[in-house]
Amino acid sequence: MISFGANLGNPADTIRQAAKLLQQQLQLDDTNFRLSRLFGTPPVGGPVGQPPFVNAVAALRTTANPWSVWQHIREIELTLGRRRNQRWEARAIDLDILLFDHARIWSPQLKIPHPRMAMRRFILVPALDVAERWIDPVSQLSITDLASRLQARPASVLVVGQRSAGIERLALDAARKAMAEWVDPLISTEQSVRGAPEPLETDAPVIEVFQLKRGVDRQPGLSHGRWIGFLPSEMLNESRLLLTEQRPKLTMVIAPPMAQEGAAWEDLYRSMAERMELSDPPRSDGACAKWPIDGPRYLLAGDDLQWAEHEIVSALEAMDCPIEPIVEV
Repeated sequence: MISFGANLGNPADTIRQAAKLLQQQLQLDDTNFRLSRLFGTPPVGGPVGQPPFVNAVAALRTTANPWSVWQHIREIELTLGRRRNQRWEARAIDLDILLFDHARIWSPQLKIPHPRMAMRRFILVPALDVAERWIDPVSQLSITDLASRLQARPASVLVVGQRSAGIERLALDAARKAMAEWVDPLISTEQSVRGAPEPLETDAPVIEVFQLKRGVDRQPGLSHGRWIGFLPSEMLNESRLLLTEQRPKLTMVIAPPMAQEGAAWEDLYRSMAERMELSDPPRSDGACAKWPIDGPRYLLAGDDLQWAEHEIVSALEAMDCPIEPIVEV
C-alpha cells in the first residue's frame, strides 16, 4: 500500500502521473493496482503558509520486494520534481510505503509499516477506498478499525519516557501548545483531577489554562476532548494502572538521548523497536519481552526535544485534521 501527497503545481495531475509511473515500472495491470479517490486536507506539521494538500492511497499486488518498490518510488519522486530541503515542507510529490504484506522493517532508510500511518486521518480515510481489510501488523488492527478509532472521538496521545530526560515537561508543554487536556493515566477515573503533575511547578492547573482558551467547563473524570498524558518508562509494564475506560489513540515512546555519536538511532534503539513490535526480532535472539502497548504506537528519538514536542502536537493535528473528497468536474 502506497500513499501519495502533493501541494505544489497541479497536485491532482501529479498524483495521477506518479500512480501511472509506478504502475508501469512495476508492470501492474488494473486488476493489481487500485488508486483511491483524491482527498483534500490542510497542511499538518510543516512550515506555515503552505497550500492545501491532495492525498491518495494505492493498493497493489507485486512480486517485487519492499526495497525494490522503495527505489522505484524514490526515482518517481525525483522524476516529478521532488526536492528534500526541510522536514514536512511543501512538495511537488511525496510517496511512501505504508504496508507491505505483514512486513515489519526497521532501518534508517526504510520503515514498514510507515511509522506515522496510524495517526494520520489523511492517510487512513483514502485507504478505506482500496484497502479497508488490510491489517497493520504492529497494532493488529484493520485499516477500517484504525480509521474508525481516529474518527470516533478527539485525538489523544500517551507520552512514555524518562522523567530525568525532561519528557514529562515536554508532554506538558505539548499539551499547552495543542490546547489539549492533561490526563494522569496512573490515577483512577474516579479520582482523576486534571492539573499539572506533582513534580512540575506551574502558575495554574493545566485544565484551567485550557478552559480559558476554549471556554469549556470540564469536570474531573474521563476526557471528552483531545488530551495528552505522561507515563514514566519504568511504569510501562504496569498496564493494569492505565485507564481502561479510554485508551489513547497513540502511544508515543520517546527514546533516551543517544550515548554514541555518529550512529543511526534506529540501530542503537532496535531493541526498543522490537519490544514495541515495530520490527521483527533477529531469529537468533529468540522472542523478546514485549511491552503491553494497546493499539498504534510510535518510537521517537529523544535527542531533539523541540522536535519531539513538535511531533506530539503534529500527531494530534493529524488525527483531527479535516479531510474531504475532491469532486472533479
